[in-house]
Amino acid sequence: MNISFKFFIFILLIWIFIVVTALFQNQPKIIDAGYIGAALFWLAAPPFVFFSILKYVMWIVRSLIGKTKQD
Repeated sequence: MNISFKFFIFILLIWIFIVVTALFQNQPKIIDAGYIGAALFWLAAPPFVFFSILKYVMWIVRSLIGKTKQD
């Protein structure tokens, strides 16, 4: 797991904790702010996830190219 994926999971867990706590305490303002924050996060997160996957794929491709050159 790389840093962006860990950051993604960390923010997701914080958001879940805040929304669940607000639901138990019946605080709709916090819930609304949580959903707005989550929406903004989901707009910002895909580039991090995409580049993480792209880095991983490039790492695999480089290792495969290195193996074929050795053969």
